[in-house]
Amino acid sequence: MQVNDVKRLKEDRISPLLESNEDLALAGRVSKETLDFLTRQIRGIESAVERKAQGKEPYRHLLTIPGIGKILALPRARETRRMAINIWPGPRITS
Repeated sequence: MQVNDVKRLKEDRISPLLESNEDLALAGRVSKETLDFLTRQIRGIESAVERKAQGKEPYRHLLTIPGIGKILALPRARETRRMAINIWPGPRITS
């Protein structure tokens, strides 16, 4: 079983595999709970950032490039915006 498979599990299928060793069972359960918690936090952060970027033109354009999804488009849109400000100085864009 690979790490991504473990992250997708909704039911606890790891603990029964480790129940013969109390320490391993505890470590497995805590690791799974930690992965679940961090996954929820990351999704929340991504959603908040994506809501802010959604209407921005560089972000929308980047999403049209094959292989560039939401996660890669977010930092690239920020970089593109900074480069545009430095290369073509003009009125400051605030957001």
